[in-house]
This record gives sequence, structure tokens and C-alpha cells, in this order.
Amino acid sequence: GNEKSADIYADEVYKLEQLRGRVTDNSNKGHMYKVGLTPKPEDMLDYDTALSEQPESVQTAFKSVFYNNFIKGDGDLEALFASPNDLSMQDMGLFDRSKGSQAYAELADKLGKTIRPVPLSANGTMMPTEAIASQALFEAGIPGIKYLDNASRSQQFVLKLDVRGKP
Repeated sequence: GNEKSADIYADEVYKLEQLRGRVTDNSNKGHMYKVGLTPKPEDMLDYDTALSEQPESVQTAFKSVFYNNFIKGDGDLEALFASPNDLSMQDMGLFDRSKGSQAYAELADKLGKTIRPVPLSANGTMMPTEAIASQALFEAGIPGIKYLDNASRSQQFVLKLDVRGKP
């Protein structure tokens, strides 16, 4: 028995010796993973810029949410607006210079008054109207909101991410 164990041991030592210098120990270095979840700033609703001046993708997504929730299914309104792109700022209850914050608040208010039953949050309570708006915008392709820092309203951006529809 001992002779057989010694042979196995010697064989294993020989294999390890063959690997010397060819194998590195990375056990204490950790691993870096890059996950593509970071939204691009141009894909986000800009709280401080007029909705009419935001990227086309943001305007289109916003119009889609409005259209799908307030126009679609109403034959008279669908006759006036064949697609979301037919909507103007005024059609959505906004001014041409309405900022993203005003557009977001208006959308949240309208959704809160019209969606029935009110969606429930994970803990079973009624979802706030802002969360309903965030969820609708997220599903339309707007992953979050970017806004200027209160201390420097004209200097730097702070990102408020709405990752996977959560406020």
C-alpha cells in the first residue's frame, strides 16, 4: 500500500514540477467585470432642458408614453393623431419651452389620474405617480433622469438612474 501511495505522490510531484514557471497564481488579484448597464446621458430625460430641445430619441419615447396612455384606443383622438410623432408639445399639455422636469411632473400627474387600477409596488402599497411615470418612460426607452446639481444649477450634471424601472 505504501509503495503504491509513494508512486502516486511521486507522479503528482513530477506533474507539478512540469508546470513550474508556466502557471501564475492570481488568487489574490480578484477579477474585474464590466457590465453594460450604464445608460448614456443622451438617452436620459434632462430635467433642466426643454423637452423640445432634447435628443429625438427622448422626445419620441416621451411622445410614445403619452400616445399609448392617452390617445390609443380613442377613435376620435386616433383620427387626429395617427402616431406618437404627430403629437406637439401643446397636444401633451406642455409649452414649447417646458423643461424635462415640467414634462415629467405633467406626465406623472396625468398617469396618476387615469391609470386604473393603480399599480402596486413590491410591498403591496399603491405606486406613487412618479414611479408610474418612471416605469412608463423606462419601458419606452428612457432609462432615467439627469439633472443639474442644486448647488451648481449651471455647472455640473448629477445622474439619477432609474435602473430597470425602479425609482
